[in-house]
Amino acid sequence: MPWYDGDTCANRGLKFTQSYTLDLQRKFRHPGSIPVYSEVPVLTYLADDHKDLIKLPDDKPIAITVSGGKPDLTVKHWSSDKHSSPYIQEVIDATSDRYTWVQIGSHNPAEWHPDLNGVIDLRGKTAKPEDFLRLLLQAKRSKGLVLCGVTLLAWMAATVSLNQSEGSLALFSIVGGREQGSENLHFLPDGANLFYYGSSLECAGRYGCWESKTEANISIYKNWNALNRHLCKQPVTNRGVRTPACMAAIPPSQIIADINRYGSRKVGLCTI
Repeated sequence: MPWYDGDTCANRGLKFTQSYTLDLQRKFRHPGSIPVYSEVPVLTYLADDHKDLIKLPDDKPIAITVSGGKPDLTVKHWSSDKHSSPYIQEVIDATSDRYTWVQIGSHNPAEWHPDLNGVIDLRGKTAKPEDFLRLLLQAKRSKGLVLCGVTLLAWMAATVSLNQSEGSLALFSIVGGREQGSENLHFLPDGANLFYYGSSLECAGRYGCWESKTEANISIYKNWNALNRHLCKQPVTNRGVRTPACMAAIPPSQIIADINRYGSRKVGLCTI
C-alpha cells in the first residue's frame, strides 16, 4: 500500500502531502533527497521575493475561492452546478466589505466553474504553479483566507500556511459527508482551519460515502462517465441546484459567522 494512501496517512499520523513526499523518497531510494512539503524550494523562493501576483484596489485581506469543480465529482460541490454557485455567492456578498475576493479555476468547458459576482476573476490565469503559489502567498501576507471544498486549493493552502513566511492564511473547507472521518484532518494544516461536514446523514456512515456524482452527466472524458454508477443516495434541489443533502445542510450563514469571527480575531479557529 502506498504511503500516501489516506487511511495509511491517518494511521501514521502524517499529513497527506508529507506522506506523498516520503513515498517518493522511498521509490527513488534516496531518503531526504526530496524536501518535506513545508520546505519546498519554490515556496521558499517565492516567499522571499514578495512579488504580488495581482494589484489590489485597497488594502483589504485577500479571500480566494473556487466555484464548482470537475463534473466527475459533483458530490464535492457546495450547492453548485455548471451554471451557478449560490452558497459561495452569498458568502461573498456578505463579506465583500472586509475582503477582496478572488475567484480561481478553469475556463475549460469540460469543467464547471460558474461565474461569481463581486470578485477579481483569475480563472484560467493561475495554471502556472508559480502564479498559483504567488497568489496564495500574497493572500497569506494579507492575513487572508481560502474557501473551498476538498480540492487542490485546500492542499496548496495547507502547504503555504506551513511555509515560514509572514502573515497567516485561514482555511474554510466544505467537506460534506463524502470524506468525513478519513484523511482530511491529516493532509490539511493544523490550527487556522474549519471543516464543515453536514454529515449526520445515515448514508455518510462513519467514514463517508465516497460516491462521485449527484446525478449522472456526460463528459468528454470517458473515464469520468464510468462514475455515473456512483451516485449520491440523497440528492436534493437547493436554490435551483441539484446537490447532496449533506452539502445543502451546510448553511452559508455559518461560514459567514465564522469568517466574521476570524476577521475580528475574537476567537481562534479549530476543527469541527
